[in-house]
Amino acid sequence: MKTKIISTAVIAAFSMALAVNAAEGEKKKGGGFASLDKNNDGKISKEEYMASPNAQKDTGKAEARFKSLDKDNNGSLSKEEFEAGQKKKN
Repeated sequence: MKTKIISTAVIAAFSMALAVNAAEGEKKKGGGFASLDKNNDGKISKEEYMASPNAQKDTGKAEARFKSLDKDNNGSLSKEEFEAGQKKKN
């Protein structure tokens, strides 16, 4: 029983470390929703989107992409809108 508890704890700790590592990797790439949502309001404004390093490479292309992702035309991207665009991109 003691071995089972220890094994479960080790697996849980390892899983948590992998999840944290994946999240950090996404932030470093600059492509994750959380890394673009600078004010943590749950949406990405056009200003936040355009401030990203990728958008700065080609602002015209970035503006067009933002417009295509903003399906409800409210001037910001919800997490769902952003993730739907990421799926199409990959």
